[in-house]
Amino acid sequence: MKPLLIVFFIIISLFSNSVKAQVSNQISEIDSILDKAFEMRWTDPYETIMLSSKALEMSLSSNYIPGILKSYSFSGVGYENLSMYEEALNNYLTGLRIADSLKLDEEIGYSYNNLANCYINLEKYDIAFDYLKKGLVKAEKVKSDSLLAYIYRNYSLYYRRVKQPEKALPFAKKSLELREKNKDERGIITSMRELLVAYYDLKDYDNADKVLIKLYSIIGNNPKHKLQLARIKRTEGEMLRDKGKYDEALKAFNESAEIFKSIGNLDGLIRLTKLKSELNYLVGKYEQAYKDLLEHNSFVDSLNKIRSLQKISLIETQFKNQELLSKLNVVSEEVQQKNIILIALFIGFLILGVSFYLTSRAYKEKRKLISQISEQNKLLEEDNVNKQKMLSVIGHDLKNPLGSVYSITENLVNNYQSIDKDELNNYLIIVNKAVKNALNLLDNLLIWSMNKMGKLRYNFTNVRIKDVVEKSIDLYMHFVKEKNLNIKADIQDTYVYADSNTLDAIIRNLINNAIKFSEAGGTVQIISETSDNFIKLKFTNNGKGLNEEQIYRILNDEQNFTNPTNKKSSTGLGLQIVKDFIKINKGELFIKSIPNLETEFSITLPKSKNIQ
Repeated sequence: MKPLLIVFFIIISLFSNSVKAQVSNQISEIDSILDKAFEMRWTDPYETIMLSSKALEMSLSSNYIPGILKSYSFSGVGYENLSMYEEALNNYLTGLRIADSLKLDEEIGYSYNNLANCYINLEKYDIAFDYLKKGLVKAEKVKSDSLLAYIYRNYSLYYRRVKQPEKALPFAKKSLELREKNKDERGIITSMRELLVAYYDLKDYDNADKVLIKLYSIIGNNPKHKLQLARIKRTEGEMLRDKGKYDEALKAFNESAEIFKSIGNLDGLIRLTKLKSELNYLVGKYEQAYKDLLEHNSFVDSLNKIRSLQKISLIETQFKNQELLSKLNVVSEEVQQKNIILIALFIGFLILGVSFYLTSRAYKEKRKLISQISEQNKLLEEDNVNKQKMLSVIGHDLKNPLGSVYSITENLVNNYQSIDKDELNNYLIIVNKAVKNALNLLDNLLIWSMNKMGKLRYNFTNVRIKDVVEKSIDLYMHFVKEKNLNIKADIQDTYVYADSNTLDAIIRNLINNAIKFSEAGGTVQIISETSDNFIKLKFTNNGKGLNEEQIYRILNDEQNFTNPTNKKSSTGLGLQIVKDFIKINKGELFIKSIPNLETEFSITLPKSKNIQ
């Protein structure tokens, strides 16, 4: 019996050491992934989110609490840098709940700091200040210089944003002192730049120049500080501009722009090209100012397109895989428990029978889960096919307006001096129309995707329908004038019970549809009718119209992202949004059409008094 026990304890010891080694290796890998995510938070926030998601999955499987908290924190930073503030807040608040449940005061303090920074960017300064106060209490309680430095830096940012730079300055100095004490090079550069901007806001150029010299000596040619160097160069250019040193200011702006280009930072380039355009206009270089403005608009369009596609991808990734990952985590925990039981009961023949049963059951569960995963993959493949079809149509529709913009701007750049004012005005009108069409399409794409993913939040209330219709008409008035349409709106002063955001999208798309498919010089009518329980809105135009088959396909979800007349440029996405949102608001959609004469889209919505 004694030799058998010795063998048993040797096996347990070897297994324990093996598990510890595996956990240690995984923790090292998680820390390495998170370090990379943190480094890329400004240059590539999308990659930061992807890396943090991977680290979170590994941390959850290893029950590595620091990794879990950092993953939520860094994901939040990535979303915040993509201007996806709701997702950023969700990640910060999730990290706060975990830290609070474990009574981890320092991690709670970091969560308060992240939330404060996010609300500052959202310009919700009262909420931000409340989180800053809470963060300061936690930082002082745990005596963390690192956390205090972050809190002080955000206090400085807060006071600068609320136009009180004299209060910002002491906090910027405190943040810098702590980071110099801890020899935190990255933090020193961040706090010194905050101090630089505080002096600049106070118009204290002498002290700002001193800080600027120190910053350049610290950064040198270190490539890992390129982003900070680009921002510092930009601030230097603004200071030189204010001093009237315009040539030197332009030089600093150009150097900053080159650095932003080298790291692919569109946010920085957008701000720089605007500053350059304004300065060139100020010194009388009108042609260069115009070129800078065109470049600025090009960067804005590129950034909007990238972020729209990234938002769709991130929303799909988060919501489609959430349930599956949860199931995988549960099964992973069960398998780990059963392995421990199998080893612990290794020496008993009776226990071997039990372990065989457990292994058999685990195998069945695994097969069941594999089947579920296979089915889920099929559904995801179908979703991807539909998404590719939709994006293909949208890509085609985006290509036309953007191609027009490109051709016109290229002509303007090459022949600017020979173009007269009237011709230039016509070009700008065409460019404006093309950009508005592209932005309207992207707006519809984003709201459709968020609705499909269950991301939209609804707030039902009493809405004055006349206000919604008039606002939407104003939005498309330039198209009405361009086609010389007569638009008539006879809307009663009544209220419906609806979600105002989705109602706006319904009315906006139906008015856009009526205008788009009307013949030039025709009439668009919008009329409301009231019954006991519902308000009915009719949208009538005198376009080519629809046949019975086309109406059937629209009303029965067979449109498949094609346009109803095959004559006008349209993805059909607007009508899809109308149908989805009408259902959400407990209404109905009706279509009547007399080809080549008149087409009427009508909707019903519940009257406010009948909704409890």
